[in-house]
Amino acid sequence: MNVAPAVSPRGDRFVYISDKSLYNDIYMASTLDGRGLGKLVKGERTAAFESLRFLNTSMSWSPDERYIAFPAKTGPQDAIYILDVEKKKIVRKLKFGLDEVLSPSWSPDGERIAFVALVGGQSDLFVVDDDGENLERLTEDRFAVRGPACLRFRPAAKKSTPTTNTRRAHANHPRNRRGRVYRFAPVRAAGQ
Repeated sequence: MNVAPAVSPRGDRFVYISDKSLYNDIYMASTLDGRGLGKLVKGERTAAFESLRFLNTSMSWSPDERYIAFPAKTGPQDAIYILDVEKKKIVRKLKFGLDEVLSPSWSPDGERIAFVALVGGQSDLFVVDDDGENLERLTEDRFAVRGPACLRFRPAAKKSTPTTNTRRAHANHPRNRRGRVYRFAPVRAAGQ
């Protein structure tokens, strides 16, 4: 079973989770010819990767294609792992004390990561700096959040109104380290 594919920003490579080794591992392949480019992560063999989240989540490439972000269960909680693709090495492990972490998604400048987390059985959208600092909860309501793919980062105008439909995000716009304000807008399907 091959699941949770994520295509690189240039579109020449993709990563995916596969159980072809009888464990869930992360692999990379070429989108140009389908050629395998190697195993990036051996999952489910240590407490660090007790379980790779693969059925209801996704992985994400950084805009510069140096890293991928993916969630995994590690002990009693989940973490977002940042993997250096070329070195095939974990460079950061972001833990937040949240029940479950899903679907990380990089901002266009590569400085923030949005993701879904379960807190007390409720799914909400969070955003954090790529170094794990400045965690912000963007939603806190009874509506299910499936993933940040339904939202997009985009620079906000100097005097704009927030474009998200959640009351929590109106009070606090996330800022990246360069001081730019980002707003989150629902991505509409064509024709809507």
